[in-house]
Amino acid sequence: MVVTLVFWVYIFSLSSVYGWQVSFGLGKLFGGKQPSIWIQWLLGIVVITTIATFFSLIIPIGLMAHVLILIGGIVIFILNFIKIKSEIIASFSKAKDFHWSMWILTTLSILTTLVIATRTPTNPDSGQYHVQAIRWIETFPVVPGLGNLLTRYAFNSNWFITNAVFSLAFLGGQSFHLVPSVLFLVGLFYSLSGVLALLKKDYGLGSIFRSFLLPIAFILLPSEVSSPGTDLPITIITWIVIGEAIGMIEGKAENSRLISSILWIICVYCFTVKMSSAILVLGALVLLLFQKGEHKTRYLLWNLAFASIILFPWVIRNVIISGYLIYPFPMIDLFHVDWKIPLVNAYSDMHAIQNSAKSFKGNISHSGAVPFLAWVPNWWRERTLVQHFILISVAIAPILMLVLWFVKSKYKIQNMGYSSFLIIGFAYFGTLFWFINAPDLRFGYGFIMAAFILVYASVALILVRFLGFLGKIIPAVLLVIFSLYVGYVLVRSVEFRTLKERLVLPADYPHLPSQPCQIRNAKVLSPAPEAYFECWYWPFPCTPHCEAGIEMRSNSLQDGYRWP
Repeated sequence: MVVTLVFWVYIFSLSSVYGWQVSFGLGKLFGGKQPSIWIQWLLGIVVITTIATFFSLIIPIGLMAHVLILIGGIVIFILNFIKIKSEIIASFSKAKDFHWSMWILTTLSILTTLVIATRTPTNPDSGQYHVQAIRWIETFPVVPGLGNLLTRYAFNSNWFITNAVFSLAFLGGQSFHLVPSVLFLVGLFYSLSGVLALLKKDYGLGSIFRSFLLPIAFILLPSEVSSPGTDLPITIITWIVIGEAIGMIEGKAENSRLISSILWIICVYCFTVKMSSAILVLGALVLLLFQKGEHKTRYLLWNLAFASIILFPWVIRNVIISGYLIYPFPMIDLFHVDWKIPLVNAYSDMHAIQNSAKSFKGNISHSGAVPFLAWVPNWWRERTLVQHFILISVAIAPILMLVLWFVKSKYKIQNMGYSSFLIIGFAYFGTLFWFINAPDLRFGYGFIMAAFILVYASVALILVRFLGFLGKIIPAVLLVIFSLYVGYVLVRSVEFRTLKERLVLPADYPHLPSQPCQIRNAKVLSPAPEAYFECWYWPFPCTPHCEAGIEMRSNSLQDGYRWP
C-alpha cells in the first residue's frame, strides 16, 4: 500500500500538470475561469495518452516514452512554478474549511479505495485480453496484424495506452495497474464536492447528483478498481461529464466555452477508449454547437482540430492492428494490406458485440439483428432483484417527471430549470441507446445510474422545497449514511489473508499455467485448461483462442501476424 500511495501521488501530479497547462492554454484561447482540478486531471490523462499514442507508432511505451513524457511534465512545472504553487496553496486553504464529518467521509473513501486497489484483479476480460494488450504496447511499437492473433486486440482501446504509460514495467518488477484506482478516486472527490455543496445549503440538481455518485460508485465498481478494464473509465467519465453539464446549465457559467471544449476533448478520448461512448461525444457536440459568442466558426474549427489530434494516431493504430479504419466495422473497407483481418471474422465480431448481451438461443457471432421478443424475456429473467428495481424505477420515471413538471410550474421552483429536464432527457437517450445495442448492465451504468439519480434527485429538490427545517438536515443525514456505508465496504474489502503481502506492493496479476499452441510457422502460448482461457501478464505472447491457421509475417514478433 505504501507503493500504491506513492504511485497515486505521481500519477495524479504528472497528469494534473499536463491538464493544467492545456486548460490554461484553452483559457487563453476561449476565455473564462479555470475548471476544477478534477477536470484538469482528466484533461491531463487525455493529453498524456494522446502523446503516448503517437509514440506507440514508432516505439514501445516503455522507458524512453515515459521519460519523454516525464521531462515534458517537469518543464511545464518549472516554467509555471509560481502559478501552480499558488493554486496548490489555495486548494489546501479550502480544505481547511472542511467540517470534521467531511474529513471522516473523505478518509474512509481513500482507505477503502486503497484496500480494493491493491487486491488481485478479478475481471476475466482483463485476464483474457486487456493485460496482454497492455503487454504488447509496453514491449513493441504497434504490431501489424496483431488482431489476427486475437481479434479483441483490434478493438484498440486507448485506455490500454493510458495504463501502459503508468505501468512502469520497465523498472523490472511487476506491471502496475493503478490508473483505474486514481480515476476512481477522482470520481469520489468529484462526488464529495457535491456533498460539501449540500452542507453549504446549495440545493441544486447538480449538487444532489454529484453527491449520490459516491455510494453508487462503491456499490457498482469495486471489482473494477484493481483491473485495467474499459467499463470503469467510461462509467465514471460519463457521470462527471453529465455533472459538469448540469453545473454549466444551472450556474450559467462564465467559462461555458472553456468547459464545453474540455468536455468535448474528454468525450472524444472516451470514444477511443470504447466506441459505445459515441452518445457521450454527441452530447458534447451539442454543448459546443449551443455555445454563444463571437467567432463561433473559429471556435468550432478549433475543437474539430483538437478531436482530429486525438483521433489521428488511434485511427493509424486501427489500420496497423486490423487493416480497417475502425474495427469491427467492415463496411468501411479502404485498405488492402496483407495483415487485414478476414472479412468474415470482422462481421462475426460485429455481430458478437451487438448480440452478446442479449439472452437468446442461437450463435451470436453469426446472427444479424435479433428480434426484440426473441431476447428481452430471457434477458429480463436473468436480472437480479436490485437490477429489476433500478430498471423499473428508471422506466416509470417519465411519469414522475410529468408530475414534477406540474409541481415546478405551479409552485415556481427555481432550482429546476427547463434545461435540467434536457439533461435528464439526454441520460434517457443514452440509456435507450444502450438497451437497444448492447444491454449488458456494466456497459450502461454511466447513463442508467445518471438517469436514476437525476429523476429522484429532482424529487429530493421538491422535498427540500416543502419540508422546511426537515429539508435542511437532510444533507447531514446523507453524510452519516454515506460514511456508514463506505465504512461497511471497507470492512468487507480488507482481505486479512493477503493484507500483509499488500502493505508495500499492490497484488500482481495472477500467474496461471499455459501450454504451447502451434500456428502455421511458429508457436505461441495459450492458457492451460485449468486457467479458464485467461492469460494475464505471463506468459507472453499468449492468446486464449489459438488460431492455428495464422502465420507470423517474419521471424520477429514486431512484424505481426496474418492469414495466408
